[in-house]
This record gives sequence, structure tokens and C-alpha cells, in this order.
Amino acid sequence: MSAACSIALGARGAPLIAVATLLGCNSAMNIRTADLPRKGTFSGEAVYVAHYGQATVEAGGEEEPRPHLFENTDQGVYGEGLTSFWSVEGHYGLADRVELGAFFGAGKLGGELRIGALDEDDKDFMSLAASYGFGWNILGNGPMARVGVDLSRRIGGVFVPFANVYLSRSVVEESFSTTRSLCAAPPAAGPLCFDTFSERYVETRLSFGAGVAFAITSGRDAFFILGVEPYLPLSHESSSCKDCPHLRQEWGLYPMLGFYAGQFGK
Repeated sequence: MSAACSIALGARGAPLIAVATLLGCNSAMNIRTADLPRKGTFSGEAVYVAHYGQATVEAGGEEEPRPHLFENTDQGVYGEGLTSFWSVEGHYGLADRVELGAFFGAGKLGGELRIGALDEDDKDFMSLAASYGFGWNILGNGPMARVGVDLSRRIGGVFVPFANVYLSRSVVEESFSTTRSLCAAPPAAGPLCFDTFSERYVETRLSFGAGVAFAITSGRDAFFILGVEPYLPLSHESSSCKDCPHLRQEWGLYPMLGFYAGQFGK
């Protein structure tokens, strides 16, 4: 369940310069409907997640200038990468419209509380649930938190379109290393081959989820789930090396495919 995202870096129209590895580049949440398990029952969800993202490299501060991989790239350095991982959630109906949950995978571990404001089982027009989650980004080695809402509407007892909006904050660790081709091509390489470093930073992110769940049982207790989660980083605060160049993600996208099963113990 790796959440280490590799992003290839280079100046536009120029050869590859380096590879950046992001530890803890997990999704803020699993895409999901707003349906909560009934009181005293359990539900679970497993999602296979792919990640595509684009990023640029920003120079460090000027207090202690130092050589780095990107100082001679006046065209600007950008990168893109693709990876994939699994993410799993479990839920328990603590009371009517109140759910306790846990999530694991993609380098994260934690729990959440979700409360249903609207519920189609109670004849509401749609289902709407608010969530707060807190946990630990294992690979990023720091805390993470998220708050958001899920909404969904059943259509014909088979299709359930849904949407999710979440604001999250998490620690991420990144490291840079040069490519073999750069190190093997003096004099352009020089000391650059040894300029490898890592940095920890705190990222605030706005995430949007959208998709559809397809019921595969008549009792709406099992679904296939298909959707996407695009995100926009809102802030990027270094917690270790403020004078180092760092990777700033411009945007990213998580396509997701999963399975939901619920109402165990009823």
C-alpha cells in the first residue's frame, strides 16, 4: 500500500534533471456516497487509487544560498508522475445518522466521525453527511486531518451519483535525486550528482470527489464505485529546510475504482 509518488523533473523542452519522491502523497478521502450504516451494523469499502499530478520546483530562500539541482534552469522546472495504491475504510453505525469510521492504506491511518444531516432512508430527497477525520500520515511521518461533506442521490435503486468536498491538512516528505544520465555526462553534472536532499512540509489541500455507485444486490448492500478526486493544494509550508528548493504541486487527480459492502450485523 505504497503512497510514494515519483515525479520526473526537467526544464521544458530539456532532458530529465532529477526525480522527486513524495512520501505520503495520499488522497484526502475515498470517494463515497453519503449513506451511513444503520445503527449497530458495519460497512466497509476498498478502493484502488491511481494518482497523476503536476508540479513545479521553487527556489529556496536567500539567507544561505547553496548550489542545487535546478539553479541553471532558467526555463523553469516542472514535473509529472503517476502511481497507484489501495485505500480501505470501515464504518460502524453508532446511532441513527451517526457513524464511527477508520481508514487505512496509502500511507495513512486514522479515524473519523460522520453525521448524517439528510437521509434518503428517512424519506429525505437526498443523503448528506458531514465528516471530521484525524490520523497519522505514516510515510510523511506526521499528523493529518480532514473535514468535509458527502452527498448522494439514489436513482431507480441501481445508480447512486455522489459528490464529495473536503479540506485537508497533512505532513508530506519529499526527496530529490539526480538521474544517472545527468551524473554520467560531465562537465554539466559536476557536483550536482551529490546534491540530494529531503524536506518535510505541511500541505493544505482542497479536494473534490465525484462518481457513481452501481448496486449489485437488490438490498443496496453492495456497490461497485467509480469516480475521480481532483485536488488543489492551497498552501505549502516547509517544516525542515526553508532554504532548500522544494516541489510545489500545482494540481493532481486520483481516479478511483472500488467496492462497498454494508449492513453487516443487522
